[in-house]
Amino acid sequence: MRAAQNIATTVQNPRRTAGVLLAGSLFVLLLALIILVASGAISAFSAGLQGSLADKAPYDGLFRLLNLLWTTGWILQLMGFGLLTRLLIRTGDESLAMPAFIAIFVAGIIGVLHGSFHMSVETWASLEAARTGFVPEVYEPMRIWISTAFRIAYVLALLGTVGFGYSLLRTRLLALWIGRAAVVWGIFWLVCYVVGAGLPATLFIMPAVIGITLLIDSSEKAV
Repeated sequence: MRAAQNIATTVQNPRRTAGVLLAGSLFVLLLALIILVASGAISAFSAGLQGSLADKAPYDGLFRLLNLLWTTGWILQLMGFGLLTRLLIRTGDESLAMPAFIAIFVAGIIGVLHGSFHMSVETWASLEAARTGFVPEVYEPMRIWISTAFRIAYVLALLGTVGFGYSLLRTRLLALWIGRAAVVWGIFWLVCYVVGAGLPATLFIMPAVIGITLLIDSSEKAV
């Protein structure tokens, strides 16, 4: 009964709900990483990144699960940023919050498509490569398309993070340091991307930090 009341309280508190969703997006990715390490399939994962699809075939169920978690992380992040946008607009900043959310939204949709591609098309291609010794011809053009789209999503997500950081600074919805951190984080990884370095996980770390800060802030105001 008490657990149900806690859930109801969280849902009724937009700050807390946004915090749970944003922090939860990173938690889901960490869960995927733990599962990958515990399964002993890291070598197959690395081989798949280098183009050896057949090595992933014995773990097709595992990689479907991992990509499902990756997709879930994007969905949680989208929902969390949607609520954060509402909070920022209520405090009077629509000019930055909405463009930032649009960037995050487009990136999130591409992220979901990216995960769905690897969960379905890539898994099918790996099974075909293991069975016949050849990768299906349609796979490579599709892989190039989704990889290019994800590069665009990577940039949009970081731009959205910068936008939300500036919006947090303008509205002071949270402590000033969190807005500054989001701006610096987004710009830093954009520069890294330009020079050829980038990690997909970076798209979830700062949103999770914002989420945790929202949770702490909502708890302090509830006391």
